[in-house]
Amino acid sequence: MKADQNHIAIRLEGFSCSPEELTEKIGLKPTWVALKNQEYHIGTADNRITKKYKTNCWQFRVDKEDQSWVSDQVREFLEEHIRPRKKQIKQVVSSCEGELSIVHYIFEGCNPGLHFGKEEIELLSETGLELDIDIYCLAAD
Repeated sequence: MKADQNHIAIRLEGFSCSPEELTEKIGLKPTWVALKNQEYHIGTADNRITKKYKTNCWQFRVDKEDQSWVSDQVREFLEEHIRPRKKQIKQVVSSCEGELSIVHYIFEGCNPGLHFGKEEIELLSETGLELDIDIYCLAAD
C-alpha cells in the first residue's frame, strides 16, 4: 500500500520587499522562492514552454507521506508554524496575497474527509490567510 502524500504550506505572493526581508519579518525559512519575471519551464523535454512568474512568491511547506489524518497534520502545521507568527503574518498579508495551501494525494480508498474546528478557522481569519485545498484521489479501485 502506497502512503498518502500531504503538502501543507503557507504561500505569499505579490509582496514588494525582497524574499530575505519577508523571511526576516515572518521568522520562517522558506522552502521555495521565486522572483517576478523569473523564468520557469513547463511541459515535457520535447515540448517545453518557458513562462515567467507574474509576482514575487514565497513559500514554506511541510511534506508528509503517511496514513495519518490530513486534518491532524493541518492542525499541527497551524499550531507549530502559523499561530506563533500570527501577528507577523497578518502584517505581511495586509500588503500582499497569502494562503494556506493543502494538497492531499490519496492512494488508498476514495472518500477523503477534512475537518477544521472553530480555532483553526478563527486563526486563518485572524491572519488574513485564504484557504486553498486540492484533493487527488488516485486509488486503483
